Amino acid sequence: MLGPDNNPLDRDHAVMILLKYSDGGKDSIDSTMMFPSCVNLVLRFLKSNNPSTTEAAAGIHWIISSINMYRDILAESGVIEEISWLLH
Repeated sequence: MLGPDNNPLDRDHAVMILLKYSDGGKDSIDSTMMFPSCVNLVLRFLKSNNPSTTEAAAGIHWIISSINMYRDILAESGVIEEISWLLH
């Protein structure tokens, strides 16, 4: 549902659902991180025109960063720079 070939409204909805799912704790995050491209797919939504989608994408990355073993993956993906850009 997050892929660029899907309807933009469906993608926005998928990001919000993923945020709720990720809030389920480490097991939920581990399940999400089984898909290596997930971080990069969600990263694209930080620049969404929909503020709710942008907020959900930032929330997903924040939740993922709460697990030490995933922090390097986030840092390498450019998430930190994108969130810094959003804050300016």
